[in-house]
Amino acid sequence: MASLPLAQYIIEVVIDYGDNIRCMPTSSNDLRIIVVPTDYQTPNNSRFKARALHYALLHSPLADAAWIVHLDEETQPTSSSIKGICNFIRQEELSQALRVGQGAILYHREWEKHPFLTLADNVRTGDDFARFHFQHRLGVTLFGLHGSFIVIRNDVEKATGGFDFGPQGDITEDAYWAVKGMQAGLRCAWVEGYLEEQSCMSLVDFLRQRRRWFHGLVKVSLHAPAKLRWRVCLGLNTMLWALAPFATIYTIGNLFYHVRIDPVITLLASYSLGVFATLYITGLKANMDEHSITDWRTRTMFTVLQILLLPVYSAMESLGVLWAMLTPVKGFQVVKK
Repeated sequence: MASLPLAQYIIEVVIDYGDNIRCMPTSSNDLRIIVVPTDYQTPNNSRFKARALHYALLHSPLADAAWIVHLDEETQPTSSSIKGICNFIRQEELSQALRVGQGAILYHREWEKHPFLTLADNVRTGDDFARFHFQHRLGVTLFGLHGSFIVIRNDVEKATGGFDFGPQGDITEDAYWAVKGMQAGLRCAWVEGYLEEQSCMSLVDFLRQRRRWFHGLVKVSLHAPAKLRWRVCLGLNTMLWALAPFATIYTIGNLFYHVRIDPVITLLASYSLGVFATLYITGLKANMDEHSITDWRTRTMFTVLQILLLPVYSAMESLGVLWAMLTPVKGFQVVKK
């Protein structure tokens, strides 16, 4: 932000873990530390990140006309994202539409240390260019929102009532907030540019992450205070995600045991595989471009690896969902990044 002086800014760090406070720098002109008191409790007994976000919204001294960009703890802005965010804010202020913005996220920051898991998360970038870009062009968050790269004006966020959703909505508070906001008339738009994050550092954390997402999205689909038309797309998408383990069984049966499959099912499965591969390859290209991987031999190697590992990544995604269905998550499991 300092090297691209396009707007005045301040970084607010919201923290609620006492041991980490000693590691934080002191507040300065462009940095404000907001510590959530240990005994703080929301009216609806929200937990985890939702609790911290709600406290920050109530206690931050930001002006109502200030714009907030939500970031996760490992999110790293880029010059493209800063330019895109500032351009988005300028357009929204001129039109007074004051929509919620979101853009694409890349996951290549620890590529050299964790190449296998970085490739596994390329589907998330591809999904940003697919479902999430599509819904933001429509202006409605039919599939929820990422908790990171949310661009919103302070008074608009306050008008939503904050993040005090209680236990039914605090596992995936971002999607719950998005569905609730649509019901209240909130609309969205796409922001150009990338933010950079990093993938999980272990297979177990990868599965824990997918497990939490699945369980949280089921709760959003069933319990978010919104009419069915605002929950149905997210609910159907989550239901289709629940079929992932059965798709793995289908693949094994088809490839190794030559089980007879109805031609219609075969056609749908082939189409799904094509879409799945396209999401990964699209995400891979964006992450290689941003990571400055320009050598054609390296790019070819990663592309081949991405395709060859599709069955492995499909199995990993399926295992996360299966774990959630067999033993629903009881809390917000923080994964190491």
